[in-house]
Amino acid sequence: MKLNFLDIPELVAHLAPYLSPADLLSCVQLNSTWNKTFIPVLWRSIDDSAQSWGYILHQITDPRPQPPPPAAISAVTVETTATAPGSSPFRRRSFDTHKSCVRDSDLIKDRDWLFAIFEKYGHHIRELKINHTLVLEAASRKETCTSLHTLVLDLNLNAEGLCLEYLPLPPAPPQRPQLPIVPGLGVMVGTPGLDANSAVIPVAHARGFGIAPAITLAGTGTFGVGPALQAPGPYQEPDVELSKPLFPGHLKLADFKTTTLHGNATPESKRASLEHIWTLTQHTWHLIRVNPGLLRLDTSECLQQGDRISADFVVATLRLLKHLKDLDVNDYMFGRVEFWKLWDALPAEIESLSFKSSISPAVFPLPEPLPVANMSLKVLLAGGVTTVNGLLTLLGIFPNLTQLRVKEVEENPRYTSSPNYTPLPPAPFGGQSLRKLEGIVQDWYTVFRYIPSIVVWEIGNECLREDVALLLKECCLNLETLRTFPPWFIDRSYISGTQGNDPTNQFLITHRHLREFDSIKNFIKVDEMLREPWTCVGLEWLTCRIVGLDRLTPVEEETVARIMALGHSADLSEEETGVVEKFNRCRAQHHGVYDQLASLTRLKHLDLGYENRNPWTFKGEYYLGEDGKYYLEYEPPVFDTLELTLESGLGRLGELRNLELFGFECLNHKIGKTEMDWMAKSWPKLNLMYGLDYERLCSIEHDKKRVALREYFTKLRPDVVHDSLFHDDF
Repeated sequence: MKLNFLDIPELVAHLAPYLSPADLLSCVQLNSTWNKTFIPVLWRSIDDSAQSWGYILHQITDPRPQPPPPAAISAVTVETTATAPGSSPFRRRSFDTHKSCVRDSDLIKDRDWLFAIFEKYGHHIRELKINHTLVLEAASRKETCTSLHTLVLDLNLNAEGLCLEYLPLPPAPPQRPQLPIVPGLGVMVGTPGLDANSAVIPVAHARGFGIAPAITLAGTGTFGVGPALQAPGPYQEPDVELSKPLFPGHLKLADFKTTTLHGNATPESKRASLEHIWTLTQHTWHLIRVNPGLLRLDTSECLQQGDRISADFVVATLRLLKHLKDLDVNDYMFGRVEFWKLWDALPAEIESLSFKSSISPAVFPLPEPLPVANMSLKVLLAGGVTTVNGLLTLLGIFPNLTQLRVKEVEENPRYTSSPNYTPLPPAPFGGQSLRKLEGIVQDWYTVFRYIPSIVVWEIGNECLREDVALLLKECCLNLETLRTFPPWFIDRSYISGTQGNDPTNQFLITHRHLREFDSIKNFIKVDEMLREPWTCVGLEWLTCRIVGLDRLTPVEEETVARIMALGHSADLSEEETGVVEKFNRCRAQHHGVYDQLASLTRLKHLDLGYENRNPWTFKGEYYLGEDGKYYLEYEPPVFDTLELTLESGLGRLGELRNLELFGFECLNHKIGKTEMDWMAKSWPKLNLMYGLDYERLCSIEHDKKRVALREYFTKLRPDVVHDSLFHDDF
């Protein structure tokens, strides 16, 4: 049994029956000192997603008997008046405690225990992350958690444990009657018993447009749409009488939309569900309002129906948070509030304002007159469409922004008669500190010309084009990160340089400050790569394809093996000479690529491959697998890529001691157990591998060699996770 000073209260409780009064008094004094010293530390940060909290809350919300937790969990769930479940920093460490130290009463926690412990120690909490509605109620109802600095709400509307733990689920909607299908024709549409009014509609149309039963054709004209299909008039959901407010001084019924929920459930179920939402909403906003000292509020993952709360109430609540520095919200709770109305309610010292969705609220159009410039805001992630002029004006309002996200930045209107036209300012109003700009930008040339400080650029679904690379070379030599979104697959036109010149290699030569290049659509031709060394020696992330290597065919490999065998004649035929020259050229190319990569000693992420098999345009042919099943025939791996064997020079990458991810999906590699042994030993920090994950395309036969290599490497390095950059499971 391992013990430490955190177990003092439990030890005293077990030893007390055997102590003399004097010794017992000393223990009580020790416990008092222990409480005064460590209680504030243990309760400073609470996260109810911790393992101990999960077990406790499960027992409270589910009265059915549960098996006792394992010893490691039992030690954490033994909570006396001196400990906080899931608290940090001490409770993040796992330690073993014998089950005999766990009292039976500690295995059963009820609702009253949870409320009492928050009432007693809630004033010590400074950082609170809530995932369970029951914890939200405990923190809100007693009004003791009033000294929070950070509040993170990650609530789900359907979670159990608030006032309606056993909320009955609404009954399933009645099933629509199945339409009879006429073989070879389609769906029989018509009123039962009225054959004259029936018709046959093709299955494709019926499935595509959801044709309902009982559609008659009598007097309906060409398309067979009669009066029975006329849309009913607008229906207004009635208001529901809800319970009185739990906290009359805060959220009132007048600030809450009381119309019933949509759906096919019974009125009783709808009212119960709305009452649940009403109660949950009250506790959420009450906990926010009783903590005016909040520095950070994060509701970005809180799934609540914020459209039921009046915008005036939200604004009034934000005005109470006079010390707020960081606000991270979503459309569920703040969707009805206009951006600039919300901005007026925030303190002038706000540093970060983030909206999870880029759809709303929108920063643009800008209000008139323009707001006073704010020097504190550093991060603004919002929505809205504007022009380059509007972007520069926004940067004038927030001149110290380091990160900005908008939905789209359009080109300036070309004609002065346009209502959106304003001439470009002679100098940028702001943006001198802007390092990252997210959004669809149509005129990057003007943006980079006015905001040369950008060092993080996300292109989106595009790849790095030659004209863009020239622009970056001219305006943004200090660029540190270039990132694109991975496509569904790499089209054949992107393979082996058939698309034309790719600027990636020249980009890596000219941008010495580059830290991350993440664009699997782009490729590097090996001949260009070997002409000039890269200057980005501090590169930490490289996601790109290297193509154009000379690779031997199986016949050529047999020829080389025969030539290199002892006793072979020195006289070679012209064909054999060509094969040997190709072999030497292939080895020289591999060594050059490995040496270039090995010079990037800070590299943590190296991904050289991606799914090249188009999941939609496969050959359409099936073949019979060894297991007797039929599988689709896809394109083979990219031929002219790295071999990745020790024989080809893979050992030169032993300098990459910081490597954490290695990817080789769909490469024409020959990795075997020898290479697996080498990777396991040479890359001690490796924790993620792309290339041995199970196939993700539809109807594709698993590669036995890949499966065997994964099983083998898992035994060598069970800590390494196997995944894929290709996430679409077809």
